Amino acid sequence: MNEWQLEAQGTGKVVVERLKIADGYWSRLCGLQFRRPLPPGHGLLIVPCASVHTMWMRFAIDAVMLDRFGTVLEVREAVSPWRIVWAPRGTHAVLEATAGNLRIAVGDLLTLRSRSGQTRPPAPLSNFRLSAGIVPRA
Repeated sequence: MNEWQLEAQGTGKVVVERLKIADGYWSRLCGLQFRRPLPPGHGLLIVPCASVHTMWMRFAIDAVMLDRFGTVLEVREAVSPWRIVWAPRGTHAVLEATAGNLRIAVGDLLTLRSRSGQTRPPAPLSNFRLSAGIVPRA
């Protein structure tokens, strides 16, 4: 299984230590529904995605809307269950994490870093930049 991290370009600060990518029909449809809150440092990147809902979710999330290059377009903090979040024009992916666990601002550029030796991001993220180097598995 491919494992990824997200980090802020320029600072190298790790934004998401363990990133799962939902890029298939079922993984995008299910998202975080019916799951327990993600631990700090974990996130789900839904791609392609232009809006999200929190129906059947058990916890509030932070939702970060990204363009196809990984630039943060909007950050919605502490979205309660049973809400709909409409993303701004140009959104290509949405990063979800348990509320309060992300430190991201509009305009940040996020890059992918492989935790498993991958040299290319998944096809829907082909425009995202890759960080240099590979993070050793913990």
